[in-house]
Formats: sequence, C-alpha cells, structure tokens
Amino acid sequence: MQEYVAKKSAWCCISFWWIVSCILIIPIIFLVFRILAAKAEKITFYSDKVVWEKGFLSKKVKTFAFTGVFSVDIEKTLFGRIFKYGHLNIDFVGKCDINTLYIKEPDKLVQYLESKIVKKQDTNIHML
Repeated sequence: MQEYVAKKSAWCCISFWWIVSCILIIPIIFLVFRILAAKAEKITFYSDKVVWEKGFLSKKVKTFAFTGVFSVDIEKTLFGRIFKYGHLNIDFVGKCDINTLYIKEPDKLVQYLESKIVKKQDTNIHML
C-alpha cells in the first residue's frame, strides 16, 4: 500500500529560459529568411540591358533594355546613412522603372546611373 506518491509539476517545463528561447526562435528564423532573400536579390547593369534577379527558393529574373536613364532619386534614412544603404527610384528610358529598397552603397550606383542620364537633345520627341 502506497503512503505517498511524488509527482512532478507541469510548471517545471516552463522556465524563464524556455520562454525566452521560444519567443526568440521564431523571429530569428524569419530574420534568416529575410537576410537570405535580401542577399539573393541583385540588379546587374550591362551596356544594353538590365537584369534584375530576385528570390533564393524560387528565382525570378526580369530583363529589360537599358537605353538610358531619365532620373535617379535616392532616399537615405538615419540607419541608411550609418550602415551605408539607401532606397533608389530609377526612371529608365522606356516603360520599365525600378524602385529598389536597401541598396548597398547607393551613392556609387547613383554616380554610375548619372553617367547614363539621357540629355534632352539626345531624345527624339515629336509633338503632334
């Protein structure tokens, strides 16, 4: 005949470090996926075309003609200035425009694109 049975409490499974690790593990997984997605995106400029590649699990590649640039706008936040990234809006000659976020060293890209800006006398715009 039993006189006493000692049982463990379910509360022993829930400790401070268990809660902290559960709270942190999901955001860390999402952070890793965001970093991988950001590192997988790149825009490559050639003399006659632009190739925009996105995605690390499923790849998306967009290619369009590069005949020139009308304008380039750059926006840098406080963190962007500190960590050297920025957002660019590139208005290409033709139909395609690119709105990029978090471009590394945006000043170098702006300098490159400004050398490709189309002058007014280079365009053939006829008014009807």
